[in-house]
Amino acid sequence: MGFGEAIATCFKKYFTFSGRAVRSEYWWFYLFTIIGGIVTTIMDYAVFGGQASDFAPINTLFSLAVLFPTFSAASRRLHDTNCSGWWQLIPLAPLPLLLLIIPGLMSGSGGIMMGVIVGLVVIAVLVLVVLLIIRLATMGTEGANKYGDDPLGSYEVFD
Repeated sequence: MGFGEAIATCFKKYFTFSGRAVRSEYWWFYLFTIIGGIVTTIMDYAVFGGQASDFAPINTLFSLAVLFPTFSAASRRLHDTNCSGWWQLIPLAPLPLLLLIIPGLMSGSGGIMMGVIVGLVVIAVLVLVVLLIIRLATMGTEGANKYGDDPLGSYEVFD
């Protein structure tokens, strides 16, 4: 699947969280979101000048427009690897640990232990993000799996 076809497919499947997506579909769309984010940020600076850091309506609208297609494409991509689409939320798992330190940070006490907890949470999130990226980059299951038929019909060629 090429760049344009991947973008069209992801926008056609705006709220489709079922089925499967090949690697090229997901990664081309992800590249589109990165390029779009850069272009809309430049446009915000061109239109609004130095205030773009405080007020970035073009980038905000673009980000909102691609939010659901990005989540749905990731869900279908994870389905292709025979994983639940909910796995894309796994990097958020360590964040509730921050609730343990918020009272200490607000009271002004805390010290080194608070810094250690924040550091461990950041490291855990980064490790989980890397593991998610690896899963998203993994070749999908050959043939049908519990999330549907093989999107290419065969994985004999690279997707």
